[in-house]
Amino acid sequence: MIFKVYTLKKLYTILGSIFVLIGVVGLFLPIFPTVPFLFIALFFYGKGSKKHYYWLMKNKYFSKYILDYKRGKDNLILKIILVIIGLLVTIYISRFNNKGGIGN
Repeated sequence: MIFKVYTLKKLYTILGSIFVLIGVVGLFLPIFPTVPFLFIALFFYGKGSKKHYYWLMKNKYFSKYILDYKRGKDNLILKIILVIIGLLVTIYISRFNNKGGIGN
């Protein structure tokens, strides 16, 4: 039984680390959301390693995203709407500026 608990804690810690890495990618690529992956990592770290959980909560790069979202300061809906509007404007411009290409 002890071996099973130890193995599960290791598995949770590894999964948490994978989601932190995906969150890091989200910092640099705008198509990847950062905060949801960090929350998933917090969940796994909470089950696997309190040390890693507190590290992520106090990290100078990630804690801002997590705490802003928890306090309600991160306006995620507004960001999603702005991204969708930007995509639609880009599609509109590229569609009507296509001279002699496909779709005319």
